[in-house]
Amino acid sequence: NLVTCAEDRYKLVQASISFYKTAEQVCSVLESLERDYRRDDDWCQKDVAIDSSAAACDKASSVRLKIEKHQEQKESFLRACTLARKTAQTFLKYAKRSQNYYRIEEGMWGPENKVRAILDDLMIKENNVLECWTEKKRTLDQCAQYVMLENNAKLSLNWIMQTGETYLETHTSLGDTKEETEHLLKEHTMFKVTAKDTRENVKMILQLADKLVENGHKHATAIRDWVTRVDQAYKKFSARMDQYRIQLEGRLGISSEESKQSLSLDRHSDPSLEHKIQAAAASVAKNELSEDKRRSARKKELIMKELIDTERTYVKDLEICVTCYLYETRQSTAPKSL
Repeated sequence: NLVTCAEDRYKLVQASISFYKTAEQVCSVLESLERDYRRDDDWCQKDVAIDSSAAACDKASSVRLKIEKHQEQKESFLRACTLARKTAQTFLKYAKRSQNYYRIEEGMWGPENKVRAILDDLMIKENNVLECWTEKKRTLDQCAQYVMLENNAKLSLNWIMQTGETYLETHTSLGDTKEETEHLLKEHTMFKVTAKDTRENVKMILQLADKLVENGHKHATAIRDWVTRVDQAYKKFSARMDQYRIQLEGRLGISSEESKQSLSLDRHSDPSLEHKIQAAAASVAKNELSEDKRRSARKKELIMKELIDTERTYVKDLEICVTCYLYETRQSTAPKSL
């Protein structure tokens, strides 16, 4: 019994050191994370080259990497909080054994109150960090949306300013003969097919931008600026394209059905676009709702786990009492008072 007691006291000391050290480190990390998450940083406007390994990444890859690291941080600090609770349970278990061995009445001495206070403080910090983490996740998701829209807007502008303008600048003549004019009209028809892809991309950008701005996007001002630039550039390009075709057909004295199909933006011509935008918005809302549900489920899980672990500790202590003490009292050598 003396050896067992010495071992339990050694385990008690080790468990206490482990708990207080772990709790201090976890609380410090949580406080640091909360300060970091509360900073109002514009993540998608920062320099892309964070380190040498990310020097070659574009802005979209950089934001995506931040989102992945942000998710990993959540998993890490939740594991750390769980570890702190486990060390607390181990510490209280050995403290209870020592109290029973030295027959110390419950309430006279013990670390239970202090440990509970530390765990309560840990729970408050954990919930605060989870709330800040969720808000930062929302900001990062909005940055990813903005970067995607910005990249698409740049691609459309580059095509208009380079490919589109090059075609218009090199096709100003109406042809000296009927054959030349017909050839130019054929080229125009073929190029118009290519231009329609850019038109659909521009329409998608405009409708997506409308939805993002309506939902109170963090980068609403920048989104409007990009939309204005793309819209004006494309309208100017499409008007010049339509005018050139009218001139060619006028030279030939014809008016085809193709000329009635303007390249100008008709944002309701594709009924599937609105459905796509609504589906994307619903997906974002669903993800935010799922995150709230996960947080609520996580809290319930921690509470239930703590209750179950407490019951397990109680049953284990009861088993020790039955095995060690009750058995001795039933022996013939036990004092009659027992």
